[in-house]
Amino acid sequence: MPEQLTNIACSTNRKTPWYRSPKTLRHGVMAVFFLFLMQVAYDHLVKGGGPRGAPSVEAYCPFGGLESLYQFLTTGGYVHRIEPSSMVLLAALLLLTLIASRGFCGWVCPFGSIQEWMGALSKRFLKRRFNPTGAWDRALRNLKYVLLAVIISLTWRLGTLVFREYDPFLAFFHLGRRMDELPWAYALLAVVLAGSVFIERFFCKYACPLGAVLGVLGKAGLTRIERDPAGCKGCNLCQKTCHAHVDFLSTTVIRDSECNHCLDCVVDCPKPNVLAVRGPKWRLSHAAYASLLVAGLMALVGASKLAGEWRTTAAVVASTGQPAKASAEEIRGWMTLDEVSVATGVPREYILGKLGLAPETDAGVPLRDWMHQQGKSVHDFRDVVAAYQAGAR
Repeated sequence: MPEQLTNIACSTNRKTPWYRSPKTLRHGVMAVFFLFLMQVAYDHLVKGGGPRGAPSVEAYCPFGGLESLYQFLTTGGYVHRIEPSSMVLLAALLLLTLIASRGFCGWVCPFGSIQEWMGALSKRFLKRRFNPTGAWDRALRNLKYVLLAVIISLTWRLGTLVFREYDPFLAFFHLGRRMDELPWAYALLAVVLAGSVFIERFFCKYACPLGAVLGVLGKAGLTRIERDPAGCKGCNLCQKTCHAHVDFLSTTVIRDSECNHCLDCVVDCPKPNVLAVRGPKWRLSHAAYASLLVAGLMALVGASKLAGEWRTTAAVVASTGQPAKASAEEIRGWMTLDEVSVATGVPREYILGKLGLAPETDAGVPLRDWMHQQGKSVHDFRDVVAAYQAGAR
């Protein structure tokens, strides 16, 4: 028996090749989702939106579902730029969080990934990290809850995405395009990226409104990190290396809302099996936990597609030749003026006149390509169409 224990100890102390490391697995999963969303962003910028284009990254943002939840529950509709896919992803994410806690933040979220990679590069080349602790750090972490309350209350009250013009996530996935439309978002993106060089997961820690929701809900998750006090030698390495400085030694079950379930602590612990990921009656390896997250998300999205609930673009197809089918709220920037006229039944000349635009305005160009130069927005077109449809001519 002693010889067997010695062999086990030697095998656990043997260095694992990098390609078999649980951390490599996690970053591989992160990279897959990051590259997927980068492809979505690129396709949308190249092709545009609508039936001839590609979905926006906003169609894959679960926070958009939360922003549009009130309007969906009260009217059955969505806030402008939010599609049913966001609501599906919100529901899937909330369910997964109840099962796997904040695994989405640590394994899937592309914006969290880029921050973590920025921090890793900084640590490698600058050889220094500033990962603050103390009262002011804890106080600043409450900022994300304040932002969550402000964003949701204003969005639900005004019926528009109030945070969009300041959203660094959206700016990043615009890939340097349309800076004139989102100057504040790009400015905040610069702050986030610079902050991530010095503070690990800077935006996640202090400002992410979705992380605020998942942090609270994740405390009730079925899976959690557990510490075996009998085997723990109290070195506190887990807390020292944790980006969130979770207090591991004060409890045996980690339910800290700041823990994003990256599970790096399980790998970094010098004593095997002291820290482990457990469910009510099971223990999970990194591979099993990754499978739970990825397969669970894919299954829920797949089920919504089979049920006909998944949609990443507007349902309006403007070139059907059937007038007055679309409402004003269904007007999108990818539509041309001619398509708006055909889809809503409002004469093109009427729209141009009410907006003070020249009759020779090119009606075959997507609205988004010229309305900014004209000082107009989609909302201006919607107001004119709504007034016409209501009979206020």
